Amino acid sequence: GQRVGVFAGSSMNSYWLNLLANPEVVEAVGSFQTVTSNDKDFLATRVSYKLDLSGPSMTVQTACSSSLVAVHVACQNLLQGACDMALASSACSLPSFDSARKFSATCWYSRPGWMTSVVP
Repeated sequence: GQRVGVFAGSSMNSYWLNLLANPEVVEAVGSFQTVTSNDKDFLATRVSYKLDLSGPSMTVQTACSSSLVAVHVACQNLLQGACDMALASSACSLPSFDSARKFSATCWYSRPGWMTSVVP
């Protein structure tokens, strides 16, 4: 089959705090599984596992340039023949719209409100 590489990054999420507030959920799932399922460092390998992909998997964490670096690393892996196809992405999840507006005021977002690698 084809080797599909996954190169991805994400910001820290606060969803796991919601889980910790519900001990019955943590107990049902298990504390180790709760942590690893919500930790940004496991993003690429978890996506590869869940989608049954067999190419290289690398979580990329470079702050505001994670998506750009993920694309760059994906292209390098394609050129070197490490994979036949590549999925490159990054994600940022904010707990509320008010938080997004505050970040927008500090120029973390572009004018239309989308996260960008390079702010215009």
